Amino acid sequence: MTILEEKFSKSISDKNLTISDNPFFVENFIDIKEYISWNILDEAINNNFVYWEMIDQNGVKIEMPHDLPYWFGDYKQQNKPFIIDCINRGDTFIISKASTLNEKLKSLISSIQKYLNVGADIHIYGSKGNGTSFSPHSDMPANFMIQVEGETEWIVFENKGFGKLEPIIETKLKSGDLIYVPSTYYHCALPKSPRLSISIPCMPLNPEIIPADMNTYKI
Repeated sequence: MTILEEKFSKSISDKNLTISDNPFFVENFIDIKEYISWNILDEAINNNFVYWEMIDQNGVKIEMPHDLPYWFGDYKQQNKPFIIDCINRGDTFIISKASTLNEKLKSLISSIQKYLNVGADIHIYGSKGNGTSFSPHSDMPANFMIQVEGETEWIVFENKGFGKLEPIIETKLKSGDLIYVPSTYYHCALPKSPRLSISIPCMPLNPEIIPADMNTYKI
């Protein structure tokens, strides 16, 4: 077991953590750069299993062009030169299925799935410019967020539904810091400079603990 897996295991054990517990913040959780750095973008751009999303500096999702290499049959591949151009001009990128990128990340996800009895993935968020992010929203998966590079202001609200948003955590994540946002808690990130972070969304494997009104919540 790696140091990061041990830290997750201990945090889950110490807090008796379940998928529906309260949000929390941990300063200096781990030296995450052992697992991920800007070099991960080279791995991701050459990996045909990850999925890229791009958001421009006005917060608008960019339509992604696709190619159709002959060896992929009918499977369309996202246009890699287009992605590279977006990254280099400072647009925000989101890479899902990133747990497929290397053995350390695969091992980490396997451990989290075992300890929490969830299905999980790793998403990479970042921008080489000031970037942008989503407005306050809630997600069905619970999320562990770890800052890799740069700093990002975070607000987690006590709300689980619509109404006036009341902050419960307001902090600035620095490299190695972790914030945990349980399922359906409203939250937002406020990046103001280049940064790189990972999100680990976790969905319970037991359908009985998924809220029946899950379609009420909007991303």
